[in-house]
Amino acid sequence: MRVGRVDSPQSEGRSLKFPGSPLSSGPESLPEPGGPSSVHTPSTSASTPGAHLIIQNWRSGASIGHGSYGSVARALDVDNGFIFAVKKSTVTQSDEEDRKYLAKLREELDILRSLRHPNIICYLGHEYTGGTLYIFMELAEGGSLAKLLKEFGALEGALLRNTILGMLQGLVYLHTRNPVVVHRDIKSANVLLDLDFNVKLADFGCSKQVYDMSTSFHATGSFSWMAPEVILEKQGFGRKADIWSFGCTALESSTALPPWGKGAIDGMLSAVKLIGLSQQTPPIPESTLPSLKNLLQSCLQRAPDARPAASELLSHEYFMPPMKDKRRHHDSRVAWS
Repeated sequence: MRVGRVDSPQSEGRSLKFPGSPLSSGPESLPEPGGPSSVHTPSTSASTPGAHLIIQNWRSGASIGHGSYGSVARALDVDNGFIFAVKKSTVTQSDEEDRKYLAKLREELDILRSLRHPNIICYLGHEYTGGTLYIFMELAEGGSLAKLLKEFGALEGALLRNTILGMLQGLVYLHTRNPVVVHRDIKSANVLLDLDFNVKLADFGCSKQVYDMSTSFHATGSFSWMAPEVILEKQGFGRKADIWSFGCTALESSTALPPWGKGAIDGMLSAVKLIGLSQQTPPIPESTLPSLKNLLQSCLQRAPDARPAASELLSHEYFMPPMKDKRRHHDSRVAWS
């Protein structure tokens, strides 16, 4: 995997703005796969509450972690103090593998630029300079759900319900778009939280825009969260594979353990044997709330057609009656209108 550095002392943005107003041109853009570098950089615009921010100079800070096809760091607009996240990927075209990698980056950008939803991490723009692609994103200060579960343990009650519902609402948005977006790597590490515990699906490096649901894909994602049909690379897997991974992540949220249990899967061979070739499903503790257990079981059906659509799950009894959300809400720096 080629990733950009996260410890560079400073990078300068090219008239970077925030989503909401038309894209403008700049000095450099991603080269077309198989062709020479072009000179065309979109910057991004958007309004924020009370002000229109334009980032012209930004600085990379501490590493947050690694995602699909890149490393992620905090970043600072040195002119006005706006803090955001930057995903960095080194771009080369020296061989066929590099060209495929470049095409995947372009696809990720195309997907990110089209998404606008409170439960999806917000794309704020991108810059390509010096052979490195920088993707600018909303910073979720609460970190990943995976880190939170490791630090604090399993979620319970209304907090667990709100977390699962937030993931589901983001998934419904992806699955009901035209074209459909299949995430293909839903897991706790790719679920981010803001300081009010609002849930954001993130990391679209493995995602696909799907025009033909019979399309066959190569297996991608993380073994413990992969659906049986993904492990076996059966033709046509798509939204229903995301439902399985969502079920695994919801189960993980309620146990603070990997969906199949600690140490159950340690590589591709064990994943194929357990997930692909057995008739087992991830074990659900007997102590699980009956309505949640029913939700998990419906998502973790081995046959893809037996799993419900994301939109159908919104009316599941686990989410009824509607829970009054008593969390404190503050004005966000990201505008959703």
